[in-house]
Amino acid sequence: MPESLTGKAIDPFTATTAKLRAWLRDNGAQHIVDQTTEERSLRVAVVRRQRRNQMVKDPPIRGVTAAWSLTQFKNKLQDMNTKGYGPKEYVCFNAKLVQVDMTVTLLRHNSTCRGVIKHGKCCMCGEETVGESNFVVSFDLQDLEDSKSLYNMIGYKAAGEAIFGKKSATTVDNMNIEAVADILENWMEVPINVHAIIEYDMSKGKTRMSPYNIARLPIDYLTEYS
Repeated sequence: MPESLTGKAIDPFTATTAKLRAWLRDNGAQHIVDQTTEERSLRVAVVRRQRRNQMVKDPPIRGVTAAWSLTQFKNKLQDMNTKGYGPKEYVCFNAKLVQVDMTVTLLRHNSTCRGVIKHGKCCMCGEETVGESNFVVSFDLQDLEDSKSLYNMIGYKAAGEAIFGKKSATTVDNMNIEAVADILENWMEVPINVHAIIEYDMSKGKTRMSPYNIARLPIDYLTEYS
């Protein structure tokens, strides 16, 4: 009989409904208890959670065992926004990458002036220039166990290079749309691990989030939603 992270063993096939609910609460799945009333769904949820707990005991992937869920990450951002304060912090969370926007690059002036180039002119300083290609990638994320918990993440150089195998933004900008679409399709509906920097920006009145490392996780991290 598998052990939970809290040390309590449970048989998902014979335990009473009350014990199933208590076990799920003890193992951080209160949202499942709140949303699920059917006994069969509770038993399935316990089996999935036991599988997830077992993964935690496996050798870590770049510190994945210490990762938050997407919901926990969102709660952290909300807490910083509510308090209006938050020093720079390095965080790590897991999520399901649902979709990547097809537009993955834009033209900026240069490394010093970050103005966007439109019609051959920098929108920030007004200088006429061809500009430089930069990654700006929009990701739609979903919590691995709560389908209603969503988040849109914007990634830049590190995120773009992770998706495109270290290719530069200029190289990707010159690829045909079919080749770009094929690579993005390979990243959709997969579990990922995200390392990011978060910090409350006093000047903008909100928390800034910058992913600096993205890696695919084994497909076993995906679970069916209740």
